[in-house]
Amino acid sequence: MHNNNNSSDITTVKRKRGRPRKEKPEACFRCRCRTTPEWRKGWVDREGVSLHVPLCNACGLHNAKQRKSYQLSKELNSIYRLL
Repeated sequence: MHNNNNSSDITTVKRKRGRPRKEKPEACFRCRCRTTPEWRKGWVDREGVSLHVPLCNACGLHNAKQRKSYQLSKELNSIYRLL
């Protein structure tokens, strides 16, 4: 057996650093704007099903605030808490 340790046989592939780029959504689910400094994940409840939708920065922050206040009021007005 003959070992060939020739370095020209090995090709190196330079890897890109950081997080891979995601493809950007075409438009915000709520306001239909096409440009925003940051795209956010949003959850919309439709007919009892939660759907993951792309939101612009403003709509995403508004959605997060609404969901947080909804969860808080749900906990405060829980039947278990009232008993």
